[in-house]
Amino acid sequence: MKKSLLLVWVLMVSFIIYWPSCSFAQESDLNKILKSGQDAEQTGNYTEALFYYSAAIDADPAYVDSYVFRGGLYKRMKNYPKAKLDYQQIVKINPQNEQAFMDLGFIDTELKSYADAVNDYSSVLGINPNNADAYYCRGNCYNSLGKLKEAAGDYSKVVELNPTNSDASAKLASINSQLTPEITSVDNQKKPDEKVEKKPDQIAENKPDQNVEKKQDDNKTIIEKEPEKTGDKKNVLVRENQPENNNVADDNSDNQSDIANNTTTENVNNTPTENVNNTPIETTNNTPIDNTPVTEQKKEEVAPIEEPKPDIENFIMTGLGYYEKKQYQKALDEYDKAVQVDPNFYEAHYHKGRAYTELNDYDNAIKEYTRTIELDPGHEKAHVNRGYIYNELKDYDNAISDYKKAVEINPKSVFGYYNMGVSYYNMKNKDEAVKSFQQAARLGDTDSQEWLQGNGYSW
Repeated sequence: MKKSLLLVWVLMVSFIIYWPSCSFAQESDLNKILKSGQDAEQTGNYTEALFYYSAAIDADPAYVDSYVFRGGLYKRMKNYPKAKLDYQQIVKINPQNEQAFMDLGFIDTELKSYADAVNDYSSVLGINPNNADAYYCRGNCYNSLGKLKEAAGDYSKVVELNPTNSDASAKLASINSQLTPEITSVDNQKKPDEKVEKKPDQIAENKPDQNVEKKQDDNKTIIEKEPEKTGDKKNVLVRENQPENNNVADDNSDNQSDIANNTTTENVNNTPTENVNNTPIETTNNTPIDNTPVTEQKKEEVAPIEEPKPDIENFIMTGLGYYEKKQYQKALDEYDKAVQVDPNFYEAHYHKGRAYTELNDYDNAIKEYTRTIELDPGHEKAHVNRGYIYNELKDYDNAISDYKKAVEINPKSVFGYYNMGVSYYNMKNKDEAVKSFQQAARLGDTDSQEWLQGNGYSW
């Protein structure tokens, strides 16, 4: 029933199981793991990508590319504290990595650690004294710290290196207008009785562009088929349609100043006063005032401290580790923990479907893939994997329906087209099978190409 995995996948899984006993990993093995992480990242499956990047780091903590990939992904996810740790490791391994220091400066700026960001950009300038971007970003940090003279010096350097930078010129002019009273001679200073109007700081922090283009990849990692006849491919990587993180302005707090103007105040003259003898004082409605000590009143209304929710990401990554070691029940236990924290976390349901599939529990696998699709209708691989199970159950109509949906979501879905050809072939509909295999072959699928060529068809 089940088809064998590609040699690449077998080698990778074997290495993941083997690495704890290795003192270091061969670079070629690490690159295979990192490639799997890149494939997962390009389809939006960030949790699985982090799993592979972390696996490479565990295998060889001195291999800098692993930190570059993981730190970059954390940065894209806006998980800046974890991204910072990875970039610190990068510059520790390679102190001359100019771009890593630039990224670290950006991360510290996002964390509002402006003093640290100043040090980061200073490190960049120590490597490359002519990096205009580093001067500009450091000037912004100085400006945020209120160090206007230092900011003006950096903006001046930016204009010197890049005269077309209008933002730096405008910020320099604005700062100079604020610094003018400070550099005026004593004879020309304003007298104490004269009022000097101070202009508000209008320097806006210019943050680097965070837009990252997402690339769609075929992600052909696993092929499952029978020799001499058309078999099934089951796609085991995850495609997540994760929502883009919209940049939210940080100046919402500026809009709160008007709230105080609308706040009603209590009439002080109407506030009851406490009787010296502690005799209950009656209000106008004859309701006695509660003189119980404050510490004893309404204890039950104190909000309990909420315990932080467990990290779902850790549950998924731990489950993936068990899955790669073929410990599918343990993997299910970890995925269940993630579902308990967030029942609508579609990625956990998808991975549960994969584990159930490996356990040949097709009923539960279908339920989990169906739940995944309910939560994320654009989940290509949930459709592919559910279609695979329908094909195994000889429910070819439902299988083909799922494959058609998969290729509708992703017109470059090799697994969708190949598996569709399998189902059509099993239905004895050879014409449609050939069409599906031809589509897969045009997308570079070598198995489809071999089948077509062996049966006298072109593509």
